[in-house]
Amino acid sequence: MLQKFDERNRDLVVGIDDRLVHRDQAGISPFPRTDDIRYWLRGRSDQTLPLGMNAKLDLDYVSDQDYLREFQTGLYGYQARPDLASEFGRPLEQNTSPYRKSTLRLDRDGEEYSLQGRASYFDLVENPDLNDSSPGIGGLDFSLLPRPLFGSPLFFRFQTDYNYLWRKTGTKGQQVFFTPAVSYPLWLSRYLELEPSMTYARNTQWVEDPVLGNENQARDVYDFQTRLATNVERV
Repeated sequence: MLQKFDERNRDLVVGIDDRLVHRDQAGISPFPRTDDIRYWLRGRSDQTLPLGMNAKLDLDYVSDQDYLREFQTGLYGYQARPDLASEFGRPLEQNTSPYRKSTLRLDRDGEEYSLQGRASYFDLVENPDLNDSSPGIGGLDFSLLPRPLFGSPLFFRFQTDYNYLWRKTGTKGQQVFFTPAVSYPLWLSRYLELEPSMTYARNTQWVEDPVLGNENQARDVYDFQTRLATNVERV
């Protein structure tokens, strides 16, 4: 068994050379396993970056579908680092989960906006035959908080999402979703607020399918609404 432990990033890398020729997999999983080198890469890391950005990394990758079911305790088992979830506030997938998810998130929050980028990879360990279709997902989110529109009593807000889905085999593609909105908040009385608003949403997709071929789709939605609100407080 080879092991490497880094206390600063709370990471653990474990490798096992499995020389057992006749494997009794009864009660573990119905899928065959042919690999000899078995490992589990897992860890959590929070890092402050320049320009006011923050990074959060979740690493969870296992060599085969039976590793976490066979090894529960000890340094190389599923319960080796119970502090990862409590310290970072991000739980691990269950040991019986059909996939393991690794994620990298970058974010920057300002007084009037929020910008987030993310990348995820799903390791489909339940059935090794499907590993070629394990999806990788990337995305970018931007939100502009409500702000006065050119000094008028109108308020403008904006949100956009971009998602990219990739897999070696199977359907992949891109999606762009953006929603600008304009609102007009006003007070009907000292305790009653009225806010009419108008929102335009556009969802565009570019889909690549090996069977159905390429396809572009777009949908537009217009939303008009009025919100009536009041606040009740007691100290």
